[in-house]
Amino acid sequence: MKRLFLLLCILLSLQSVVAQVTTSSLRGVVLNSSNEVLVGATVVLSHPQTGREYIVVAGTDGRYALHGVRPGDGYALEVSYVGYEPKRVESLLLKVGEVRVLDVFLKESVEIEQIVVKGSATDAGDVKNQFSEKLISQLPTHSRSLYDVVRLVPQAISTKGGGISYGGVSNRYNSFMVNGVANNDMYGLSSSGTHGGLSNANPIALDAIEQLDVVVASYDVRMSGFGGGAINAITKSGTNEFVGSAYSYFNNEDLYGTTPGRDIEKRQKLQQQANQIYGVTFGGPLVKDKLFFFVSGEYNEKRSPSSYYLGFDGTALLEEDLQRISSHYQSLTGYDGGGVGRRDVEQRSGSLMANLDWRINSRNRLSVSYSYLDARAEEYGNTLSSFTFVGSGYANYSTAHHLALSLESQIGDRLHNTFSVGYSRVGDGRKPDVDGLFPSVIIKNTGSTAGVTVNIGNNRYAGINSLKQNVLTLTDNLIWERGAHSFTFGMHHELYNIHNRYLANAFGTYTYNSIADFEQNMAAMYEYNYTDPAITGSTTWGPRFKAAELSLYAQDDWDIGGGFRLMYGVRATLPLIFNTPTPNDEFNNGEIAHRNGLRIGDVPQAHILLSPRVGLTWRRYYDKGVLSAEVGGGVFTGQVPFVWVVNNYSNTGVEQKGLRLMGRTEGGKVVESAADFSVTPSPTSISNTSFML
Repeated sequence: MKRLFLLLCILLSLQSVVAQVTTSSLRGVVLNSSNEVLVGATVVLSHPQTGREYIVVAGTDGRYALHGVRPGDGYALEVSYVGYEPKRVESLLLKVGEVRVLDVFLKESVEIEQIVVKGSATDAGDVKNQFSEKLISQLPTHSRSLYDVVRLVPQAISTKGGGISYGGVSNRYNSFMVNGVANNDMYGLSSSGTHGGLSNANPIALDAIEQLDVVVASYDVRMSGFGGGAINAITKSGTNEFVGSAYSYFNNEDLYGTTPGRDIEKRQKLQQQANQIYGVTFGGPLVKDKLFFFVSGEYNEKRSPSSYYLGFDGTALLEEDLQRISSHYQSLTGYDGGGVGRRDVEQRSGSLMANLDWRINSRNRLSVSYSYLDARAEEYGNTLSSFTFVGSGYANYSTAHHLALSLESQIGDRLHNTFSVGYSRVGDGRKPDVDGLFPSVIIKNTGSTAGVTVNIGNNRYAGINSLKQNVLTLTDNLIWERGAHSFTFGMHHELYNIHNRYLANAFGTYTYNSIADFEQNMAAMYEYNYTDPAITGSTTWGPRFKAAELSLYAQDDWDIGGGFRLMYGVRATLPLIFNTPTPNDEFNNGEIAHRNGLRIGDVPQAHILLSPRVGLTWRRYYDKGVLSAEVGGGVFTGQVPFVWVVNNYSNTGVEQKGLRLMGRTEGGKVVESAADFSVTPSPTSISNTSFML
């Protein structure tokens, strides 16, 4: 057990919602024509569309630095100094997470010449890809999903489940952030790795994104919590002009090809298949040059027909078999299963995003963003060897609320601070197609081939299945410019509160070897999971997991000169667990526990984890391109799905219990039923011939 909880501690220590950088930086040196530094030169970065303005004064070594700049296009840099001609650089594009270097050379006022600018983006030690709003709008996308964009990264591989793997690492180890707030599925249930993934929903409308940043490897200690890739989305902001858009996308079965087959006359299109997307965006000023807003909304609806139903070409289903099953189930429960014909399988999702950007003054900016997702996707599918009654499927549902607040403060010409707080409230679960405590029934060996398995009643995995996650994050980064060094001192804290309610076979699952056995109540197997309120203390059972992760870090970004930049730092993380699994005294006092030193109910002591990193970059700029080389190393931590940890709280053998009863057979035929059929089973009223925990 010590090893088990040590593993839990390691897993928890690896779980960190990456403290992504959501702004840009601009650094450089102001010199004259003789390569002498101009101490006290005034540097102004402005954005005419919004009235944003960032002002600093070059230090004793002529260096300037502007941090906390909102990413975007159309910036202008103006540098002035007494006795020299002011210089202005237009149409600057500043990318999210970028540290752009612009060294400015000023000429004496008697010589009016064109500005000379040297340098470019220098992200020390980062292997990254960035997509601007213009580039995103130009890229083809068939699903209107950001994954159509981020899969273009060279290290990306599209997975079968719809997610993206970076560097061959599972997509569950990725991190997806929107305006600095985690939008990835930390619990690790969805194949896409994002909130809403269980319902096949896009976490955010593509038309609401201004920039996308994908990082595969970073030596910046502020970035943590991903073993594959980190996707960081910055949403659009309002400007001094009111700008809006409305869009719609539609396709149906007439826009799809025909079903392949040897006989061209038998090729048929799918029936009543459609996908519709509607969206709007709107932004502008509430107070010119001061307060801006931007809102975005999108609705997506998809419908497709089921297949392999009664009457579908090529199936082995027999109407007589299905009628016998439906009639007997109805006689036992009052429910006929919902039908055996074709049904539409529907998906729908709606998302809303709103931003407020307040320029308090030239040195302080406050931004607030909120996003909401509501999605539902029906799960229903048949095959040649498996059939489910129309009303015996289920639907995945997802809801997500994300709130982010960030305050950028230019404390002085050498100090900049970023404080941000984020809150996420996420709900996922499954809802059966039919309401009521109807048991799940599985009947084998049906159809004309005797090879079809039929399912009727509640889905065995959907009766009790819900997950709620609440995550609070606090981040603060202080950047101190001192000569060629840019020191960062920061913290990133996360608090988790997770409630998981999951019971398979919650209404009982009966398995029969034939329709005749079902009609004669001869169950080959019965499975039932249950909880005891006397032990759990609540009728709304579900293990709660409360934990936190506290991180402090420091680093130096050193411009060595000659094209070399060195970034080095260390991150210290302290994982904490605030509650423990329910002790299993029967197991803890048993021989196996004593012999192996195991205990259920203990948690490991907290330990500080150190993560040092260093990265060196060399770049040289030519007229037709850039030559660069990067090298680095360190200790990196990646996101680990919480499901691996929280399951240890639910599977202690105390709060949740289960049984599997096997019928007695003779000559391969069931002669004594595993359990009597019951609509409301209870573990104390079940008779059985074989009992298994």
